[in-house]
This record gives sequence, C-alpha cells and structure tokens, in this order.
Amino acid sequence: MEVSRVAVHAWIWGTCFPETSRLIKLAQTLNVTVGDLLEGEGTNATPASEMSNEEALLLNAFRKLPNTARLSLLADAYELSAQATLTAAEAKSASKTA
Repeated sequence: MEVSRVAVHAWIWGTCFPETSRLIKLAQTLNVTVGDLLEGEGTNATPASEMSNEEALLLNAFRKLPNTARLSLLADAYELSAQATLTAAEAKSASKTA
C-alpha cells in the first residue's frame, strides 16, 4: 500500500491522519468496514452474523487498544498487504512467461 514509516509515525503521533482511500483499502484488507476501524469500543457496525466468533473477538480486542497501537497495527497490515500483492503479481507474471 506504499505507506512510508514517516507517514505511519505521523499517524501514531496524530500530526496527520490516513487518507480516506487508504482507510478503505485497509478495511477491505482486514475484511471490516471503515467504521469498524474508526469507531471505539461498544460499537458494532458489522452485524455479528457476517463475521466469525474469532473475527468478532479480534475486532473487539483491536478497538480496546490505544490509538497509537491501533495505528501501528494498521501500518503493519498495510505493509503485509503490499507484500502479498507484490508476490501475487510476481507469481502471475512468472506463470505468463513460463
């Protein structure tokens, strides 16, 4: 997702915030809504019937984290998603040339 460490640091310290498009991509990557990422404990924007018990527990645990920890985890998720996308693209390219 091409997020620099400087940008993540700024998110953590609250000097700036992720762009809406990045939040949307992150929510898609984590299979939650943007509201789930932004809302705090006690909210449930995603109906329980749409997620497994484990997903609900993880989302609730995520919501209880301080904002700095949330943003750090989100940055890690961005990085992993970018690596997975790159790996998939490379594999697809290699299969076409083989």
